[in-house]
Amino acid sequence: MSKLIKNTIFYTIGNFLPTAGQFILLPIYTQHLPPEDYGIINSLSTFNTIFSLLITLSIGKSIYLIYYDYKTTKEHKDLLGTISIGLFFLTTISTVLAFLLNPLIGQIFKSIDF
Repeated sequence: MSKLIKNTIFYTIGNFLPTAGQFILLPIYTQHLPPEDYGIINSLSTFNTIFSLLITLSIGKSIYLIYYDYKTTKEHKDLLGTISIGLFFLTTISTVLAFLLNPLIGQIFKSIDF
């Protein structure tokens, strides 16, 4: 039971820290950035979230669903290795495509330099 509680605490902290960091940095952002720059940050943050989901196809989240279908440690290592290599190639190809499609992506945010 203690392993469950320990892992639950780690999972909760891992999900809480990014949100807490954004909340703590909010006064710094509002003090040092004009409203239009803060709007740019929020717009690009939204774009980053959507683009990240499209690049990775949420493969990382699927690990939770299929990890326990495999029984041995070797199968777990093979699964995680395959997913890691696949994500590396997906993100590399997507990043190259993003730079090649710079004019098209630039049409979304015309006032922000790529």
